[in-house]
Amino acid sequence: MRYPTGKPCSALTQNESDAQLKVADVIFKQSREGVLVADAEHNIVRVNKPFTDISGYDEAEVLGKNPRFLSSGRHSLAFYQAIWRTIESEGNWSGEIWRRHKNGDDYPEWTTIAALRDQDGRITHYVGSFSDLTDAKAAENKIERLLNFDALTGLANGTQLRARTDQSIAIMQRAGEPLSMLLIGIDHFKSINDTFGHQIGDEMLIEVAHRLNASIREQDIVARIGGKEFFLVLLNTPANGAEHMARKILSTLAETCRLSSHDLSPTATIGVACFPANGRDFETLFKSAEIALHSAQINGRGSFQFYSDDIYQEMLKQEQLVNALRRAATLNQLNLVYQPLVDLRTGQVSGMEALLR
Repeated sequence: MRYPTGKPCSALTQNESDAQLKVADVIFKQSREGVLVADAEHNIVRVNKPFTDISGYDEAEVLGKNPRFLSSGRHSLAFYQAIWRTIESEGNWSGEIWRRHKNGDDYPEWTTIAALRDQDGRITHYVGSFSDLTDAKAAENKIERLLNFDALTGLANGTQLRARTDQSIAIMQRAGEPLSMLLIGIDHFKSINDTFGHQIGDEMLIEVAHRLNASIREQDIVARIGGKEFFLVLLNTPANGAEHMARKILSTLAETCRLSSHDLSPTATIGVACFPANGRDFETLFKSAEIALHSAQINGRGSFQFYSDDIYQEMLKQEQLVNALRRAATLNQLNLVYQPLVDLRTGQVSGMEALLR
């Protein structure tokens, strides 16, 4: 065995050897990581206090045992065989392992195992150090939820919606099956916030999310993508199935709900787009559903509208008209014309209209 000085054991004085053993003992006891020492036959000969804190086992309960009793059962025999091959060939291994606490709970830990050899190269001991990853995993999961799920409702957010929809479109395309998208806007939501306060508004959004979740199948997707907008992706669903779902949602959402002593009946407007007729990718289908929703909102809220090319052309004309009027104002192309209003009985001018042409 070699020590940190690089001198072989035989070259160390007794004082040097005692000093190094004391240093090693202090490091062993004061380490914040759990440490386990096993002999060449894999029998545990020593553990420190952090090990007992992490595993739940006292030293007396583990001495003489093979560390395999800590196994969670999540890893295969091949997994462990690969670890020991690496230790035998390279002298150490590091990685993430799931262990089982004394209370029966599984927990993740970062493990490093090193083999100690004597001057003849024979393994005399194995030293394992362990760090509990439970808190790190919890923080990682929290970050993942923040990145992929809406904090208020717990539904998928836009990022998660896009990823899952892309995957669903690929599956439907291979299977030759239809898919429908429903973009749902809560009517007059700003008025609810202004009248009753944002807390009531949040409670309503949570209630809407709950009702939408209860209305779909397990295979479908529901997401919140904006302040008052929700999105459904219905797999294996043609246009008639989407129409049935749209009517069901309008009816379900309109049912009165009790929110902090207020009885409210939220209404919604829905735009519907279908794959593959209205688009073959997420962006195109989403835009089609937006156009359909906008058309439904113009024609009267509390209804639903399917996307069509006619709707798109009509909206395109309106957009072109708005842009033309904006350019006309900028280029000073508008003229103010006065038109008199004449009383037909007397022939007298009774009023005036101002027209902008």
